[in-house]
Amino acid sequence: METILKNGSSNGVDKKQDHNYESLLNELKEKERFFEKKNWKDSIIGNFDELLRLNYNKSIPDFTHNIIEYLAEHSQACQGIFYIIKQETLKAVGGYACNIAQLPNKELPLGEGLAGQAASSKKVIFFDDIPAEGIHLKFAGNMQFNVGSLLFLPLIFNEKVFGVIELLYLKGLSQEYKDLLEVLAKNTAATLESILNNELTQKLLREAQEKENELQAKNEEMTQNMEELKSIQEEMKKKQNETLNFVQAIGSSEIALVEFDLQSKILRANESFLELMGYSLEEIVGKPHQIFVEEHYAQSEGYKTFWDNLREGKSQKGEFMRHTKNNEEVHIFGAYSVMKDADGEPLKVIKLATNITETKQLLYQLEENNASLKTQEEELRQSLEELITVQNNLEDKNSEMEHFYEAINNSSFAMIEFDLQSNIINANDAFLELFGYELHEIQGHKHRTFVTEEYANSEEYASFWSNLGQGIPQKGIFNRIGKNHKPIKIKGAYSIIKDKQGEVKKILKLATEI
Repeated sequence: METILKNGSSNGVDKKQDHNYESLLNELKEKERFFEKKNWKDSIIGNFDELLRLNYNKSIPDFTHNIIEYLAEHSQACQGIFYIIKQETLKAVGGYACNIAQLPNKELPLGEGLAGQAASSKKVIFFDDIPAEGIHLKFAGNMQFNVGSLLFLPLIFNEKVFGVIELLYLKGLSQEYKDLLEVLAKNTAATLESILNNELTQKLLREAQEKENELQAKNEEMTQNMEELKSIQEEMKKKQNETLNFVQAIGSSEIALVEFDLQSKILRANESFLELMGYSLEEIVGKPHQIFVEEHYAQSEGYKTFWDNLREGKSQKGEFMRHTKNNEEVHIFGAYSVMKDADGEPLKVIKLATNITETKQLLYQLEENNASLKTQEEELRQSLEELITVQNNLEDKNSEMEHFYEAINNSSFAMIEFDLQSNIINANDAFLELFGYELHEIQGHKHRTFVTEEYANSEEYASFWSNLGQGIPQKGIFNRIGKNHKPIKIKGAYSIIKDKQGEVKKILKLATEI
């Protein structure tokens, strides 16, 4: 009897041990499957981001074709269409296994059709298990197939919709693939925004070049009539001097400055600000910022969000309409910059601003002064006035650019300048703080200070600086290295600064950490 009890107890322990071993084995297999799925997803996202980078400088048709082809092939879609939004309309610009030009609905108003509804609602639309008689596709040789699933992915970046990707599947689409495609759509939207902005920049540059050509034509016409203009040259010089004085007065004026705590209460302000708003310092210290805005705006969600963002450390920039002590409207261009303590916590808000209203009034006065020129020949007078107006606009733009440069230099944007050999000329405090250097530690050094040695010796890096030297801007997301080998990821743009002759002079980089 004693032997039987011992054997029974031993068998129970063995079974329990076998059960524990089996549970542990299942748990390990489950973790293995989890990491396999994660590695699979990360690998596809990494390859896709590389595809986006390689297609960044391509045209919209080439970009959309390559992206929709990749997405369709990797998710085993039978057909795909890439729409972008232009003037409140969805336009098909890229396709997979279809001819875009022959699509019955290659242009759709927002909200119309499933693609238009996905763009309008900013939501993914997915239909699975579509009945056999529901949707049919015809391919070469009049072969007809039933569509099993439909997926419409809105391309959203910074709360803005840039387009929609439509994918059709003969079979169902797994949830894993659906989730992955939503991630890839977000990355596509970010790149598409940069490409569209780049196209807009190129358009503005072409328009600027056309204006410059028109100005050159005016100069040639003036040269041909120089003998007839001798009688009015002195008057013209006098008016040009007046114009220069006005521009210099604008450029040398002090910037309006005011400080707030995080509850929007005024801490101090300089004389330029007080003069602009018509207050004395005693009248505004301790008062809330809302004394400068209309009552209905002060009570709005937009105004609340404005100050919530500042309290979170997010600077605000742009053009603002404010009210003076006498309830007069003034338009200013300024920046609300968030000052932080040693721990990186928001401490207070500093606002720098320029009065755009006064600038516009001065410009109107300049135009009136130039219009007062009288000549004996009406045709010559008109040519002179057009030339002076164009010249004044160019000088005013230069003055405004100086103000913009100063505002950017003092803002939270990281800014650094290079010569054409990639030597560092200057950098603002935001850049030095981000990369952990003092200015004297990097001034005169090469850009390669901020990249790995392997990348600095690569053909890609050489091509990057070759493009900049040829006047080709570079934008995107970059991996960089700060002091003490600190890894930094930034989103930025390398812009080209040219001289009056159109020659590349230096490189200006603006960036934010992401």
